[in-house]
Amino acid sequence: MHTCPVCGYPALAEPPRSRSGGGSYEICPSCGFEFGVTDDDRGYSYVDWRRRWVDSGMPWASEGIEPPPADWDPSAQLHAAAVLSPRDDEPFHTCPVCGYRRLFHPPWVDDSPSDEICPCCATHFGYDDFAVDEIARATRHQELRNDWTEAGYPWFSSTTTMPPDWDPRRQLARLS
Repeated sequence: MHTCPVCGYPALAEPPRSRSGGGSYEICPSCGFEFGVTDDDRGYSYVDWRRRWVDSGMPWASEGIEPPPADWDPSAQLHAAAVLSPRDDEPFHTCPVCGYRRLFHPPWVDDSPSDEICPCCATHFGYDDFAVDEIARATRHQELRNDWTEAGYPWFSSTTTMPPDWDPRRQLARLS
């Protein structure tokens, strides 16, 4: 058995990618990711598909084809496979620029950035907010926040859907 790198489902029949890098074309029954198609042909990264699946409520993707295992718990599956950050018990992390609370990794751990891109404000951690120390990084986050608010709070991602009740002003207020 093999584990899905998107959702942590532990019972894939084949490795998602071959040793040469090709996709298996197996569809994960949990999240619906088809290795070699969803990524190679449709352009989704594992993080983008995972975020999309989580934002849609983590439905069993094979509904009507095969039922989920009786003990299927998608949240526990994500944590058990360490697909989400194993560093703390919170399943998601907050963007220090816009307050979006569904990042999959802490933006920074000590001096190491996650390299994740916030789907809300487009901050690329480790690139857009690179700074010599935490104080300079906090200043850079404020500059990026000002740019984002002056632009009218645009939603960045075309692959991660905007939450239905998304309110950028309320989101920002949580940062205070």
